[in-house]
Amino acid sequence: MDPFYRAFEERHRGSRELIKSRLEVYLPFVEPFKTLYKAPEILDLGCGRGEWLELLRNNGFQAKGVDIDEGMLSACRELDLNVRQADALGYLRGLTANKLSVVSAFHVVEHISFEALRQLIDEAYRLLKPGGLMILETPNTENLVVGTSGFYMDPTHQRPLPAQLLAFVVEYAGFARVKILYLQERPDIASTQQTTLANVLDGVSPDYAVIAQKKATKKVYALFDEPFERPYGLRLNTLADRYDQQTLSHTQWLQNEWDNAKPRIEELSKKTGQLEAALANEQAHGQWLQNEWDTAQQRIEELCKSTLQLESGLASEQAHGQWLQSEWDTAKQQIDELSKSKAQLEAELASEKTHGQWLQNEWDAANEHNTQLEARAQASESSAHHWQQQANEWHERILAIHKSTSWRITKPIRAVRRIFGGDFLPFGRPASAAILKVKQTFRPVLVSCVRNVLSRPKLRGALSTALKKLPWLHQRLLRVAVNEGVVAGAPLLRGIMQRPSEFSRVEARNAQQEIIKMTEISRFIAQPGINAEQKSPLESFFYQ
Repeated sequence: MDPFYRAFEERHRGSRELIKSRLEVYLPFVEPFKTLYKAPEILDLGCGRGEWLELLRNNGFQAKGVDIDEGMLSACRELDLNVRQADALGYLRGLTANKLSVVSAFHVVEHISFEALRQLIDEAYRLLKPGGLMILETPNTENLVVGTSGFYMDPTHQRPLPAQLLAFVVEYAGFARVKILYLQERPDIASTQQTTLANVLDGVSPDYAVIAQKKATKKVYALFDEPFERPYGLRLNTLADRYDQQTLSHTQWLQNEWDNAKPRIEELSKKTGQLEAALANEQAHGQWLQNEWDTAQQRIEELCKSTLQLESGLASEQAHGQWLQSEWDTAKQQIDELSKSKAQLEAELASEKTHGQWLQNEWDAANEHNTQLEARAQASESSAHHWQQQANEWHERILAIHKSTSWRITKPIRAVRRIFGGDFLPFGRPASAAILKVKQTFRPVLVSCVRNVLSRPKLRGALSTALKKLPWLHQRLLRVAVNEGVVAGAPLLRGIMQRPSEFSRVEARNAQQEIIKMTEISRFIAQPGINAEQKSPLESFFYQ
């Protein structure tokens, strides 16, 4: 069997739960049969997926269904429902009369011809017990959307059946009481009085059912009065009347509003004329304002440009001012430092002036003392020359003695004398004689070097700086220069005379010590009875 129709039902009719909830409206019509008959039998024609059969079983009824579509019956068998594949009309003809309590057919009559419909209704009337019900549900073509579109969604539908036509057919077949139920309308439309044109077109109950009851006693009828007397669904005339009433009310409201608004409109018309005149004036004034605005806008643009230039210049000046401030801070710091340095230098200058005055006084005293020393030195030189001649004579005599035969013969006796006499210096006097000979040999060379150095200022300055680090050597050379008559006074004293203002306390102290030493030397040399043997080798080197 082609499964198309079952798939179509699944897509467009709705789920099983939805269909079962819609079918619950029929339960009040079948519940009384539980009191009338011990085991009421219900037959559902075109049972489809079995929603009605399942609902009846859940409510304690024995129901059976027939359908020609095996694909639809498979869904019933999955639920273990009592179904059979058969043609509805043929199946009814095979049953005995007055056997069934209910014969139902949901969305079946629109699938068969009108003649078959009449035969189906006749057979159902024959099979129903007294008071039995026939339930026929079908699409309601009074719903304009269903009648013009929805009905034709099912390709097996033949023709729509108006509710009054189907009700007349069952009455004509002999049913005593007939009720039309309009079903499945939207709850929001049913519960509100606000109705739109769209509600009129598709808000009518999309389905209806004709419930026909076979003739019975009043007592049996009374059991079914409550569901038969209850109103169901929405009719087209109900929605149309509601819409007309709503439209009429709205029209009346609009008329009242218009009546109230008409004097106001006339008044507004007068004011409109006044406003038009005022508007013309305002338009002229607006044009003037527009011209003024255009002029002002140009001026604003010029001012903006000028402002931008000024801002740029201001930023540049601010940067320059910041740079000047930084330079000023730096200069101020330098000025502060220079002020401190100036104060320190002024204090040092005052101190140096005081010290220079002291040095000048010291120099004057030293210069006077040096003059006296030079006079004494000249006298000492004369005395030294005399004693030098005496020493030479004595030296020649000693050499003659040493060369004599008696000196050589008495050499052993002198040696024994030195040993036993405590004067055991075998190399003392020969060593002194050798040293004296060396000094006499190199003294002219040293004097020549001193004269050469003193004749060259640069070499003299360099050597003077080096000799300051070796004061003992400087003193010895000074004595040689003085003894040999190379200079009239010491080089250090000559430096003091040349630069007294630059003379330091250390140099003054050294000069003072030199003067004292030169004085002592002169006094020592001038002493009578001093010969070379009483002087040290170094003193003999510089002063003989």
